[in-house]
Amino acid sequence: ALFTYSSDPDPVIASIGPAVGPAAGGSIVTIHGFNFTATVDVVFGADADTGAGGATADVTFVDANTLVVVTPAFSGGARNVIVRDAFSEQAGVALAAFTYQAPGGGGGGGGCAGVV
Repeated sequence: ALFTYSSDPDPVIASIGPAVGPAAGGSIVTIHGFNFTATVDVVFGADADTGAGGATADVTFVDANTLVVVTPAFSGGARNVIVRDAFSEQAGVALAAFTYQAPGGGGGGGGCAGVV
């Protein structure tokens, strides 16, 4: 069958934090929302319309409203985040919700003032 009806509600992403991390990946990010299940995948950088592409994160299901993920490596820039149920294929998308910083990017000054 090309189409399967699911009465399950779509996952909904309400917030992602922190919303910035290194392109090398490895950031621990908390996703808050609704209708999460223990069978969800979280994909960073996939096409919002088709779900194609992107990189899958390591996911820890906390409860129906909270996921903790470890970001995969990805090229710099603002990327879509998709929470997709592996069985029903219901999905929630947050457009450009996580920004990968390329090496050497970001920062904000910070150095030492050298007070003597």
